[in-house]
Amino acid sequence: MKNSYIYFLFALVLGASACNPMKDIHDELDQKLTQNDDWYRFISGKTLVADAEYTKDAPYTLADADYALSSKESIKKYKNFGKDSLSFEENVTEVLGNKYMAKAGETMFVTYNTYIDHHKSADTTMVTFDVTNTKWLAVPSFNFAPTAKVDKATAYTLTADDYAMVGENPKYGSFTLSHYKTAEEVYAKLYVVLKAHFMVNMKEGQVFEVTYKTYNKHSDIKVETPLYVKVTL
Repeated sequence: MKNSYIYFLFALVLGASACNPMKDIHDELDQKLTQNDDWYRFISGKTLVADAEYTKDAPYTLADADYALSSKESIKKYKNFGKDSLSFEENVTEVLGNKYMAKAGETMFVTYNTYIDHHKSADTTMVTFDVTNTKWLAVPSFNFAPTAKVDKATAYTLTADDYAMVGENPKYGSFTLSHYKTAEEVYAKLYVVLKAHFMVNMKEGQVFEVTYKTYNKHSDIKVETPLYVKVTL
């Protein structure tokens, strides 16, 4: 429920910024935000990022201004992460949390400076946004692939909100296969849904049993449902 409410807020924020003269949108936005002031304070001034913006091959590199967002004076001064009470990943996520936000399951790759034993270097970490706790978390770079049926799988059935998330009409609650060229394109949408719901606690080797509906008129694509999906590194 909270995630759905947050998605609604995203839509209102984007709509309000695009249609500034429309007073009724602003009034509705103000009314909704006052119902969740903690969340409003968190998103104020933040930039919304998406998976496609900062990938493994094109990560976001922290700038001097980003290091200045740290709570630690040494990081602000030297513009790098050294050995302290927090891990590199914890320092990175703290800085990001003061600047960026994302929808549930969105990921980004971040490159940052390190200083260990008088040696300067750089490292890259993948992070995901935990909507429930409104913070970034460092996570492994997981991949997804169809796999054989297993008895102990994490079952998940797509909802109307899930179909809407990946561009399908929630009214029909299915994938229109004529919109896709291959089964892999459909599966890629399922992986987006899995990331949104499970990325924070996902584990290597975990298998999901994903149940979804399709509408296959005018399409020769063959898909598996339920689809068993294995998480790998």
